[in-house]
Amino acid sequence: MAKSPRTKSLSIKPPRFADQARVVLSGSEKASAPNAVPRKATSAKSMVTVSVIVKRKEPLKINRRGGRASGPARVSRADFKKHHSADPDAIKKVKAFARESNLKVVDDPTQAVRRTVQLTGTAADMQKAFGVVLEQKLINNVEYRVREGGIYLPESLTGVVEAVLGLDNRPQARPHFRVQKPRAGAAAPSSYTPPQVAETYKFPSSSSGAGQTIGIIELGGGYRQTDLTAYFETLKLAAPAITAVSVDRGKNNPSNANSADGEVMLDIEVAGSVAAGAKIAVYFTPNTDQGFIDAITTAVHDTTK
Repeated sequence: MAKSPRTKSLSIKPPRFADQARVVLSGSEKASAPNAVPRKATSAKSMVTVSVIVKRKEPLKINRRGGRASGPARVSRADFKKHHSADPDAIKKVKAFARESNLKVVDDPTQAVRRTVQLTGTAADMQKAFGVVLEQKLINNVEYRVREGGIYLPESLTGVVEAVLGLDNRPQARPHFRVQKPRAGAAAPSSYTPPQVAETYKFPSSSSGAGQTIGIIELGGGYRQTDLTAYFETLKLAAPAITAVSVDRGKNNPSNANSADGEVMLDIEVAGSVAAGAKIAVYFTPNTDQGFIDAITTAVHDTTK
């Protein structure tokens, strides 16, 4: 009796990322920086770190937000990790793309829950990987790395990657505080302490922050513990326990009260005096789109501070 020929199962490998059609990443388009002065192309050998945001396992149910007694339940950390952290296949694809693009994956145990894979490489490799042009430009007499237009990804990463942040490091926010100059003959300005303002708005005077941690995101500036201790002594309150957390190499970098320090100090003073007893974690991050998003995801998923 004749034997039937054996069939072999063939595994078809997906095409290399370099051989795939390129598709613009939705929402990635950046406009020209106003009043920017072109200087030169970004050095091909300069190192760049980007944050690649990938899709979730399951979409978040918007109607679950809240936490009021009569409203929907909050999402627990365990539930979030199980259902809404990064799709494992998405992380796998981004890492494969990084290997092929000569980019290094930054080791980070929180990358899945933060849905953020950080990649490091030369500007030359970054430009090739993401289909962009990087230039150095002066904005308000400060030099930044700038890209314009969209980011282009291999077709197989469509729907897998939601954002690529950090190619452009121009500032995203600007301070709005103003230092009032004294005027001859003008009455001395009035000032109020945070507890006085809280009392005006009928904030419960018996409230306590004990057992809680308040997270504050700062895009620059810093604080000095000695100044804060002195301030809280004037309110007859104990200074809060404060932890400075570095995000994307941001750091507590105090200079003077007329700088961003004023905003940092005010944030801590208000939070620490109105919610007395609470711990405070201050997340210092660069004033970039990457820094802002990385600070939010770091703070939200911080389980140790």
